[in-house]
Amino acid sequence: MSNSSSSPLGVWSPIKTAPKDGTEVLVLLNSASVDVVHIAWWRSREEWERCGRYCGGWDSLEEWEGWWSYTRNSVSQEKLEGYQYPTHWHPMLLHETEVPYK
Repeated sequence: MSNSSSSPLGVWSPIKTAPKDGTEVLVLLNSASVDVVHIAWWRSREEWERCGRYCGGWDSLEEWEGWWSYTRNSVSQEKLEGYQYPTHWHPMLLHETEVPYK
């Protein structure tokens, strides 16, 4: 997907423009030439300083900060890094009228 590309969800923006305040967004990544969409959020330095080292036993800011998602199930969170690092983002759909397929 090129920068600011279109899809059935509309225009996707480059990941560098995504909110980094903990807001859940849709993120797009490419895994083995397949576009994959996840719901994700950014864990920030500010959040780490406020509670990170006490919220789950993270050893360092480097382990904490970045894009996170529930990638395998609804219980375990996984940091999206390496080949899983998202390239684009899209706001979450808020209303039924925004759903592209019915």
